Amino acid sequence: MRFAQKTYLNIHILNLMPEQHVKIDAVLLREIEKALKANFIFGEASSDIIFTTNHLI
Repeated sequence: MRFAQKTYLNIHILNLMPEQHVKIDAVLLREIEKALKANFIFGEASSDIIFTTNHLI
């Protein structure tokens, strides 16, 4: 299951999600930072954070 973190940024709720195998759909850097504080894994083949943006670098 993927969760659009923008809809709910409460760190206490985010802390419960990794154990439920929920993946985070993040658009902003602050969303990634908050997910990392909640022990989500980012940057590996099995990343829990999906960085979705419509901005080209």
